[in-house]
Amino acid sequence: MHNLLDISIVNSWILYNLDHDDKPIDRQRSIVAIVESLCIDDVAPNNPVPQQLADGHDVVLLEGKKGERDCFVCSDRSADKNSIVGRKRTRYWCPACKVGCHLQCAQRLRHVTDQGLQKRRRIQQQE
Repeated sequence: MHNLLDISIVNSWILYNLDHDDKPIDRQRSIVAIVESLCIDDVAPNNPVPQQLADGHDVVLLEGKKGERDCFVCSDRSADKNSIVGRKRTRYWCPACKVGCHLQCAQRLRHVTDQGLQKRRRIQQQE
């Protein structure tokens, strides 16, 4: 069985030649034209630009073998496996806080870490 992409490319080549009887092209030239059109340079990069947060915190892309962490904001390891919440992994993190954080969660990160610090301070004061 052929790959769905291969079938789509052949179908587009057939339709092109049916529509352009006066200038049909061979299959290889058709494939090269499709690939070149998909590989143009002016396409925006797939990775969004890291965000600068307040107080000098950045959300930057993790590199290396350990390229994923749990999102500090939206991940919940204690949730049931069938739950929607559950564990959420991200390739971004805040080096200042040393926690993983999705780009979408970055604005809420400061609020969450401030609450966490206040909670830790209250626990230390009670001891």
